[in-house]
Amino acid sequence: MATESTHDPWASVSERLLTTVRDAQKIVEALGTARSPTTAVDPWRAEVLSSLAREVAANCARMRLLLGHLDAPALAAGVTRLNFPLLCFVVRNLLELSVWSEFCSRSCQNARSFYDDFVKDSLGFQKAVAQFLNLVPSDASAAEAAQVMATVEEATREAGLSTTDDRYMRTAEAARQVGIQEFYTSLNRVLSKLAHPTAMALLVPVNDEGVAKEFAGVFVVGFALATMTCAALRKHVESLGIIFE
Repeated sequence: MATESTHDPWASVSERLLTTVRDAQKIVEALGTARSPTTAVDPWRAEVLSSLAREVAANCARMRLLLGHLDAPALAAGVTRLNFPLLCFVVRNLLELSVWSEFCSRSCQNARSFYDDFVKDSLGFQKAVAQFLNLVPSDASAAEAAQVMATVEEATREAGLSTTDDRYMRTAEAARQVGIQEFYTSLNRVLSKLAHPTAMALLVPVNDEGVAKEFAGVFVVGFALATMTCAALRKHVESLGIIFE
């Protein structure tokens, strides 16, 4: 007598995502042993690659959590629709991580450029914080804003960088330099439209079936980006002479 199949087609995807999380964690662990004077990998470079792998793992974990919102009860309750922008945001993170992983793997100079942008990016962030605090009508906020800027300027000078230059390399420029600008620009535009409360995202009517298809489609893209980026990072780390246990 035939029985109804209870096979979950997404179960294997969830397991493979978990494998990708573990593989990314292995990269972080392997690079952790590469920060001694006996290895050929500079500590700053190991930190860049570790940070990329760590974020790949984190976003894969987020995708696994969101995968539980694709079943029939979640669709009926509107949970899938509610979490769809979050999925798009996570997949956009993975898109950017794929670009930076490729950029930093191309050369030591590229990796150093990304590492140095940390200070410039932080400077721009703190300037924005200080600007916001200055908009708050409070003497305490004004004093805090001044303190924030003083701290940032001191750290920037210690790094040997200009306190007025907060121009860091944009992801689109990194994509251009590694030859995937068109791919990045088109996919980033799609994901941004869906992740943000744009007029299209808010006003286009979509039924449960449409939401399920969009969710599944974006999820597959994120899955592909995650697995390919993790594999590429591992290959690059191995090329630096790092041995995996």
